[in-house]
Amino acid sequence: MWAALIEIGKLMSLRWQGLVEIGAVAGVAGLAWCRMQWNQAERQREQRVRGELEAYAQLDARLPQDGDVGKLARRVCQLVTESSAFKRVGMLVRDAEGMDVRVFPH
Repeated sequence: MWAALIEIGKLMSLRWQGLVEIGAVAGVAGLAWCRMQWNQAERQREQRVRGELEAYAQLDARLPQDGDVGKLARRVCQLVTESSAFKRVGMLVRDAEGMDVRVFPH
């Protein structure tokens, strides 16, 4: 009788060991999948940021010939809404004394 119980115990320990090994492999696979997803999201974020910075670098930030600051403000606001996650942008323009002049929403 004791021999049979010992054999049952050995078989159960082998089964539990197999289950633990399967669980460990599944855990490693899950971690690898999470890391792959994180790396892909990080690459996409870097591409968005790079594209946004390239768009800002190409902006012509000179004042128009007529000196209208509003036209430049509208161009900047339009560029920000087109190339960033912001859907609405406004710009506050101040004169040399620091007084608020106008707000240009886009």
